[in-house]
Order: sequence, then structure tokens, then C-alpha cells
Amino acid sequence: KKSIFTRLRNTETMLYWLKIKNASDTTYYPYEGKGSVNISYQWLQDEEVVRDGVRVWLTGPLKPGAEVVRPAVVVFPHTAGDYNLRFSLVQEGCFWFSNVSPENSYDLPITIK
Repeated sequence: KKSIFTRLRNTETMLYWLKIKNASDTTYYPYEGKGSVNISYQWLQDEEVVRDGVRVWLTGPLKPGAEVVRPAVVVFPHTAGDYNLRFSLVQEGCFWFSNVSPENSYDLPITIK
């Protein structure tokens, strides 16, 4: 896992292209509601979540072994400080995949000025 250190002003948004691979033996379904699987991010400080991000829907069911590339617009915190931006799948109403295993996420350390 590779990390990038970035300094940004606190009024910015940025577009990230995320490549997601389903390494499980279960199909992920992107439909709205509890149990649907979406792509999102969380802002963390000292490993505590300070803000959940905007959801990005999958384009359709993601079967085992399949990959998809989706754009995610990240809205940056308004408060200056050191953060960890964590991208992860989330099963709505159930759990964040990153909470099950850190290997299910991608982290970027970011300083907001």
C-alpha cells in the first residue's frame, strides 16, 4: 500500500479515480437501501472518524473477481489539521469493509492548511 502526503487548503474538493476489485466469493449489489454496497471515504484524525464521505454507487452488481473504476469527488474538511483519508467499500446499514480488515481500504495522509 502506497501513501501520499498532500497539503491542501481547506476549501478544496478533488476527483479521485478508484479501481475496486471484488476479491471475495460474494457478489456486491449497489442498489439503494440497507445492505447495498457503495464506495465511499472517511476522514480520520488519530484513528477516529470525524466525517463520512459522499457515496459512489457501483455501476451494477460486482461479481467475484470483477473490477470496476469509478470517480469519487472528495470534499475536504473545513478545519485545518492532519487527517487520514480512507477509501473503502461500505455495506449500508451494516459495516465499512475497512473495519473488517485494513486490507479492504486505501489510506492517504493529508494535511489541511
